[in-house]
Amino acid sequence: AEDVIAEVGRVYGYEHVASVVPETVPLTEYNARHYYSEQIRAVLVAEGFSEVITSSFRKKDEIELANALASDKGHLRSSLCENIKEVLDRNMPNVDLLGLSNVEVFEIGTVFHKHESGKGVVEHVALAIGVRQKQTGYSPKDDARLTDVLTKIESLLGIPCGATIKDGILECNLTELIEKLPKPTSYPPYTPESDTHFTAYSQYPFVSRDIALWVPEGTTKESIETLLRGAAGELLTLVTCFDEFHKDGKISYAFRLIFQSFDRTLTDEDVGEVMGKITSVLTNQGYMVR
Repeated sequence: AEDVIAEVGRVYGYEHVASVVPETVPLTEYNARHYYSEQIRAVLVAEGFSEVITSSFRKKDEIELANALASDKGHLRSSLCENIKEVLDRNMPNVDLLGLSNVEVFEIGTVFHKHESGKGVVEHVALAIGVRQKQTGYSPKDDARLTDVLTKIESLLGIPCGATIKDGILECNLTELIEKLPKPTSYPPYTPESDTHFTAYSQYPFVSRDIALWVPEGTTKESIETLLRGAAGELLTLVTCFDEFHKDGKISYAFRLIFQSFDRTLTDEDVGEVMGKITSVLTNQGYMVR
């Protein structure tokens, strides 16, 4: 009916239709899924996790589509675990470019199963959290990190989540969990965030180099970073200090430098030339490059 009304309005002319302000309707019911999902999001974001949204379609799974969008999207997902694993696999090689030491992500999304009778489809909302701390793949430390985060979520909600943790990925049935929680009676007040500005990213591969140096006690890593950026120029996109120790009145800093161009793929010669300039500037300052 709405489509017909819209078509009549289009032919008649929307400019001929008078605007009517809808009546104010008091909010008498609060969406529990939205309420508790936002609380869980807040905990995970505060812990440094990034939210991801992955495809609901997979190449193989329980529910097959009658009209698949593509050969690798012929089924509905029955779990978020495989999707989260793919996110970890794809992002881990880029941790240097992102200025991270590991990848920590989560997703809240719908998954689909066959009904117990074998006919029809049932669905529920799932929460999945993934951690990857080593380039080589899963580490037991990943599960330890998930256990720590799960404790914080359960402390917030006040009940066990019934989550499973395996190979650095946690998943739980959020629909069942929310049904056990008290119904919300209000939403927390909205706090607007500060303006966020996005910049374009380069489609060309990045190159990483490490440099370590001895400096006199009292020299800040911020001052060294300023020298590095000044010497390297625009090709240097990110500087991360990943090691620092003190000995005999000196400080050893180790930096990871990320180089990337917006118009070409950098060669070893390009980066080597910049590293030479950096070494020269640091040496002229009296610092010992290791």
